[in-house]
Amino acid sequence: MILSKVTNKFVLFQKIPLLIKRHVYSINVKAFSLIEMLVAMMVISITLLIVPDLIRLSKTFLIESRELTTVDFEFFSRDILEDFKGVDRNNIENREQRIILHKGEEMIEYKLINNKIIKVVNDRGNITMINNVTAFTANIYYKSIIKITITVKVGTNVQTKTIYV
Repeated sequence: MILSKVTNKFVLFQKIPLLIKRHVYSINVKAFSLIEMLVAMMVISITLLIVPDLIRLSKTFLIESRELTTVDFEFFSRDILEDFKGVDRNNIENREQRIILHKGEEMIEYKLINNKIIKVVNDRGNITMINNVTAFTANIYYKSIIKITITVKVGTNVQTKTIYV
């Protein structure tokens, strides 16, 4: 009798794992862990936050690259500043829509003709400096400061630029 009880208990202990396996599902699927999911969501959210700003920034640079008036104005200002470097302020004439510089034996003239600012050196040849100019004025203050104001119209956009020499 004792032997039968021991064998019954032994048989029961062997059946318990079988019963547990039948009623409990073992999930053995390879997938992302929680930390990997958090990292992936963080990367996706940062990407989604940055992309619209990059698109807006690239549109701004695209508009600037199509508009050449700023580049033309920079070349004009560099050129006029170079011409003003070696000139005495008494050798500068300011006329209506013209600036005449007497630099040694050279005579350099900047004038507005046909909506263009043209540079003429010694009355020979001319160089177009800026196009689409609607106004060009030069004012002399205190016999040493020259204020040059240029108004440029590009399409419907009107820009006013000022140089102090």
